[in-house]
Amino acid sequence: MNVSDATAQSTPPTGGRQAPGTPGATAEGLREVLHAQARFDEALSHLDAGELRDASLLPGWTRAHVIAHVAYNARALARLVDWAATGSRNPMYESRAARDAEIEAGAQLTAAQLARLSAAEARSFEAAWSALPEDRWDYQVRDGRGSPLAVRDTLELRTRELWMHLIDLDAGVTPSDVPAVLQRRILQEVLDTWARHDHFVSAVATDDRSAFHPWASAECGPGVRDTDLRVSGTLSDLLAWATGRSLSGVAAADFQGRPLDTAPPAKPWI
Repeated sequence: MNVSDATAQSTPPTGGRQAPGTPGATAEGLREVLHAQARFDEALSHLDAGELRDASLLPGWTRAHVIAHVAYNARALARLVDWAATGSRNPMYESRAARDAEIEAGAQLTAAQLARLSAAEARSFEAAWSALPEDRWDYQVRDGRGSPLAVRDTLELRTRELWMHLIDLDAGVTPSDVPAVLQRRILQEVLDTWARHDHFVSAVATDDRSAFHPWASAECGPGVRDTDLRVSGTLSDLLAWATGRSLSGVAAADFQGRPLDTAPPAKPWI
């Protein structure tokens, strides 16, 4: 679904992900996970039993569904860490149906049970990662869509999952609360994902003037292939638009720079 639950320029554009490769970078990834988890735990602690059954910002999901999904996401990513540690294939989910059934069952838990589940799965993921030998960080696993990735990238996936679904809880956290460095990485990841599917979008953040261009595809770039859409807005408004959460605050123009009346809904990216 569009609201989630991963180049023609010679160098990555402003906002692109820093290339991993050092223990320091991976340690920083773990710190980002812990910070995001602390914010998620804090939000969860302020929700009473009745509020858990209220609608989240994700269509068809209550807040309890979101919390269950985030908890089981930690368990699923821990499977990938185990895959890297042992070399034995251990996919995130048996199937999409199994994933959905797990979330639905988790959403029926009591508030206390959900809190325990969330904390336990988060700690299990963190423990698995902390125990993973450095020489396994680049081991290739596959994400929930079957796409290959280095297991070190599960840290980025987890941080992104926590912050975006923290917004979806509709419990006071908005896109502007997401650390700016992470906002930029997520926005760049969305543009790159679209570019791999022949949809080229460029963006300019009006608050800090940072520019984002698709660079995942060799077919994209001046003189080769112009962007299909140009968007602008504050960094947090661009993040909300690109991840399918809002159209507010985003201006758009077509590939020739002609302004559009409204920004179109963002295409799916996950």
